[in-house]
Amino acid sequence: MSQQEQLFYEDVYEALRAAVQAAGGAKVVGPKLWPAKPVSEAQRALLDALNRDRERKLDPEEQLAVLR
Repeated sequence: MSQQEQLFYEDVYEALRAAVQAAGGAKVVGPKLWPAKPVSEAQRALLDALNRDRERKLDPEEQLAVLR
């Protein structure tokens, strides 16, 4: 039996983290957002952007790309 998707999230960061996990994780999604960056750098940038306490944030186009 597959796990049911969560319907409500605490905040946008939680929803984006869930979308990244569903798409294969930060190591898969990061390089798709920033193909010019090395995989490890893109992964770190995405993890930083998904952390509310970090300065780096995803812009609206990047957020939509994650949700797609």
